Amino acid sequence: MIYLVKHRILLSICLLLATHFAIAQNNGLVRYDAINGTTDYIKDVQVDTSKLSNSTIFNTGELSNVADLNTRKSLSHMPGSGFTDVYSASSWFNTSTYPARTAVKLFYYRNGSLHELCSGTLISDNMVVTSAHCIYYYFDETDLERNWLDSILVIPSYDNSTIKPEIGRTISTKFYVFENWYDEIDLNYDMAFLELQKPIGNKTGWVGIGYTEQSDFYTNSIFHNFSYPSAVHPFDSTRIYDGNMLFYSYGALDTVAKYEIGHKVNAIPGQSGSSVIHSDNSVYHVYGVLSNHLYGYGTLFNRITPNKFYAIKNLLENETAIIDGSNIESIKNTAATNKTSINENYNLTSPKSNAEIAKDFLNKPTKKSNKKRLGLKGKSKKKLTE
Repeated sequence: MIYLVKHRILLSICLLLATHFAIAQNNGLVRYDAINGTTDYIKDVQVDTSKLSNSTIFNTGELSNVADLNTRKSLSHMPGSGFTDVYSASSWFNTSTYPARTAVKLFYYRNGSLHELCSGTLISDNMVVTSAHCIYYYFDETDLERNWLDSILVIPSYDNSTIKPEIGRTISTKFYVFENWYDEIDLNYDMAFLELQKPIGNKTGWVGIGYTEQSDFYTNSIFHNFSYPSAVHPFDSTRIYDGNMLFYSYGALDTVAKYEIGHKVNAIPGQSGSSVIHSDNSVYHVYGVLSNHLYGYGTLFNRITPNKFYAIKNLLENETAIIDGSNIESIKNTAATNKTSINENYNLTSPKSNAEIAKDFLNKPTKKSNKKRLGLKGKSKKKLTE
């Protein structure tokens, strides 16, 4: 009888634990070290299934001044959407204030030249979140080997072609993507994380990451986006963006799906990798990363799900401690074999022409339509936004 009671108690404890935690499938991360040309694996982590929402810490940084963000829906939001169009961030507030200064402009090297890349957001003192398609390329459609970028120049609060001297800049040579993206370019996992050589986030502060299972949170809350558009507007050729100015938009989201959240305002190349941030001026959390544009449905952000959240949280808290010691595979990598490391003090040149910007992104990986995920049968295929 005593044995039976003990057995029941043990079974109850196991069942209780099983309701709170589950081993996530396919939320492992892959790390690429551009200096050594090595690729390592971070194993799947547990997901706390008892929580409908969770978030990591944010930090306003050593610098003073926190911006007063809009917390009510704008009367000038775009027709048919709860979100506004993009405006220069400096027309709203000082771009050196938090959280505007957590937005980062990304540049990369190719063939010894510096090129514009995407947008990103600081999510810890030395980690930036952006889109996976920004850092991971097939340079040639006939070349199916994996190609990563070389080192990436990261500039927080970059605005009007100016680097803030009180903030500076740094570089990244270690990139993380989800295993699903690495294996098959799964657009459900179009996120990447850049480990910085300097903890520049201590100065600027950073935004936490968060998730929620409650759909009405996205449509009833106010979100903010800071980004660097760098091309001609896809539907208005009179609007030309050179990538050297920080832009801002805000509002309530219109689209909520399993892997995406978004609004019905058209995205502009260069905005990829920027975050949709929820804030009521007391908390600041990223809930999605700009991945693509679906014609007729506006801008889509790769949604942070519980599966992704706990993998990212594990990365932020452990970084190198949980790397599997064995390489995944030996890969061909032109950037690794013919590196030209970024000089942090590289003299930035004048803006490139739109033709040059477009040429940089001719060979984006395009795979898997959002139509099935969003239930949008018969609609136009989506395009990745640089």
